[in-house]
Amino acid sequence: MRNAFKGWRNDAMAAKIENRIDRRIVAASVSYWMVRQRGRLLERVRDQRFLQEALEIWRERLEGIHEALDTTSQIVEFTRSTKILRSSLYIWREALAFQVEEYELAAVRYSYGDELMSRYAMTDRLYANPLNRGSLLLRHTDACKAKLIMLFTTS
Repeated sequence: MRNAFKGWRNDAMAAKIENRIDRRIVAASVSYWMVRQRGRLLERVRDQRFLQEALEIWRERLEGIHEALDTTSQIVEFTRSTKILRSSLYIWREALAFQVEEYELAAVRYSYGDELMSRYAMTDRLYANPLNRGSLLLRHTDACKAKLIMLFTTS
């Protein structure tokens, strides 16, 4: 019976040691699993922070692009309106200069008679044609010619 008791005790001790080993294996496996899960969580947190920083950088760049485009569009709009105003004022100034030349020509025609202007009667026919696109330029140059003739004939 002694031998049976020793055998039973040895079997109980072996089972107890096996249970202890199994618990340690399970505890080690669980702790290893927890460490892996924490590592994965830290990786996700790190990736999320990296993405947030990258998105913030892209947002700042995009805002800079919007500001640059707004500034550029304002400059382009201002330049375009300035060019339009400049060309309008140039056309008005040319029209005014043309009217002044016409008044001076009329004064020369009425003061010196028709003999001075008969030399340029052919260009007067060009003035009568409203479809002649170059008539404004021709009138201006002819007015200058008439002024020169007036200056040379009076001296």
